[in-house]
Amino acid sequence: MTAFAQRIKETPMAPYMGILQSLSRKDIEIVVTFLNEIKDNAPTRAGWAAAAQQAHADGEDKLTIADVFEDEMMEDW
Repeated sequence: MTAFAQRIKETPMAPYMGILQSLSRKDIEIVVTFLNEIKDNAPTRAGWAAAAQQAHADGEDKLTIADVFEDEMMEDW
């Protein structure tokens, strides 16, 4: 087993070992490059806190629809 295969075996990629073993070296390089690009990207919600603060400062954080419908009978609750 190669060092690369051993490293993969010790990761969440282990269930995909059969698929990886059937790939050519070039295909594996493409997969590894893709996975590294994903890993290197910022977290999904990066910058959301600053954007929310800016929206609040600009007054853009108001409700777009009423939080209670006109035909809701709150007494029934």
